[in-house]
Amino acid sequence: MCEAQSVRVLVTGASSGIGEAFARWHAARGDDLVLTGRSVEQLQRVASDLQSHDVRVQTVVADLSGAAGVDALIEQVGDIDIIVANAGITHAASVGATNRDELDRLSYLMSAGVVRL
Repeated sequence: MCEAQSVRVLVTGASSGIGEAFARWHAARGDDLVLTGRSVEQLQRVASDLQSHDVRVQTVVADLSGAAGVDALIEQVGDIDIIVANAGITHAASVGATNRDELDRLSYLMSAGVVRL
């Protein structure tokens, strides 16, 4: 009989909302987790809540809206089996009223950064 292997799941935007819900779902399945977000306190809260599932939980504070943040995350986490690419930010302005740097940041977070992961 084969012993089940542990699955390692990276959840971006894991400190609240949908990302936190995905983290809870994977923990309930017995998957080991790498949780990322921008808030140390919120990530620690989620990780603490998940300890009851007897899974390994690693937290990494990361801003994934640029290459430096994504590269740092890649270096820290090692091998991952599943990625839940949930990181996102709200931007309440028209494209015409948004400067180029902000558009680049949004674009990287929502597309190029996900591909790099």
